[in-house]
Amino acid sequence: MAASPTNPTALCLALLFLAAGCAGTGSAPAGGPFPTPGEVDRLAASEPPLDPVSHDGIVDVDRWTLVGPFPDRIGEVPIEAATVWDEVLLDAMGGRAGLVVASESMRCAARELAAFILENEGLPPHILRRYMAGRCGATAARQRVGWVSGEAFVDQTEAELLDAWRPQIEEMIRSNHGTGPESVGIAAVRRDSRVVVAFVSARRRSLIEPIPFLPDAGVVRLEGELLSHGEEVFGEVTHGELGFGVCEFDESVRLPRFKASCPVVPDDDTAVIEIASRAAGRFLAYHVLEVRVTPSGDEAREWESRRYGAAGDIVDGADLTTRLLAETNRMRARLDLPALVLEERESETARKLAPFYFGSQFGVLETIYGDQAALGLLAGWQVPGTIKKARMASALALATQGMDDFLAEAFDGPSFRRVLLDP
Repeated sequence: MAASPTNPTALCLALLFLAAGCAGTGSAPAGGPFPTPGEVDRLAASEPPLDPVSHDGIVDVDRWTLVGPFPDRIGEVPIEAATVWDEVLLDAMGGRAGLVVASESMRCAARELAAFILENEGLPPHILRRYMAGRCGATAARQRVGWVSGEAFVDQTEAELLDAWRPQIEEMIRSNHGTGPESVGIAAVRRDSRVVVAFVSARRRSLIEPIPFLPDAGVVRLEGELLSHGEEVFGEVTHGELGFGVCEFDESVRLPRFKASCPVVPDDDTAVIEIASRAAGRFLAYHVLEVRVTPSGDEAREWESRRYGAAGDIVDGADLTTRLLAETNRMRARLDLPALVLEERESETARKLAPFYFGSQFGVLETIYGDQAALGLLAGWQVPGTIKKARMASALALATQGMDDFLAEAFDGPSFRRVLLDP
């Protein structure tokens, strides 16, 4: 029997949109939330965590067929009929009533995860995990996962298997659930004598009214509420291979409630919507919701990594920088957009700050490190001229050095597209 945790490897990119025709050193608003140039330099010169985000156990694949069946709605709908695995999960979470929801969508995500592990003896890439969760109707942008695998007698019932494995299952749940409001799911998949039990949990930052996967008249309508106070909420959605759209919010609905309308392209097999919120007193926003819909009405069972034509492995950070700039400008040319230019010094700062940013994102470091890294890049102290507006995006490349894999991950959601392909 084996139990395995997971965490992905990370690469970070920050890009800034600058006002044209300005001379002098870069400047951020005086007295604002930004760290000083000296504070940014000190963090960049610090010793980063050795391995802020582990990638052990990731199996890279280009395509995968999901098992199904899938819920008919998107949202964290509580499970209706509990399995023996659900019962041990509910027992383990019994002291957190009101905070934890064991949902149909998360149970589906756990089942798809278990099926992949059973076949490949490892975790799927992060982009596929997001697809699994979204196709199952889950709405969290980031998940924690764990699993237990081993051998069972062919005639052994699930109840008997649970009795034999209960200590390991309970430890798996304890080790892989977070704090605060959560949605969780557990499922077992077996083939012959081989069994995998997978557990998935995610922080709930918002709650939406369940919606169908097929949008009505080319628009996805989301109604819900933030589970923590937000001063501002905004959203974006993917359009086709490279495009993105912006969600409109009903200004008559006051936060923490929100009502959004997100336009989709009718013939898209899948579209990803990301909703973010900025809390009062904070400059940075964070994702509170990720929704994956199927505008074309396709069953969306077959996943294949999108190919952008950038073959070959990334050699090092400098190679990533050079090739990403070239690939981005090739895509911008297709859209009749002007080419971007690279700010070398800001890029070097981004490279040094990346471990602190991702270490904070994955709970290895305190939040303040990630905030300081992000705000330091947005301030752009090393960028000539006065910055008119700034936007940051990040992407994770898991257990692969392939440039095409990196681009597929980066352009899977709308946030990175909006940074790199802004007119």
